[in-house]
Amino acid sequence: MKTVTAVLSLLMLSIVTSAQSPDPSKWMCRNLADSGGFTYQGETIFGMQACRPILQATPPTSAAPQ
Repeated sequence: MKTVTAVLSLLMLSIVTSAQSPDPSKWMCRNLADSGGFTYQGETIFGMQACRPILQATPPTSAAPQ
């Protein structure tokens, strides 16, 4: 029973850790120490980095020939 509990605990911790890693294609990050530990509006803290989401542009749709 202790082994099952330990395995489930490690699995849950690894999921939580991976969920906190920002996807570099959707976030612009900077070192939090660069601003003296302060965050700017709209930023989220991931470890020692302050990140803000990058607006994803939608590709233009081409009009169908008529």
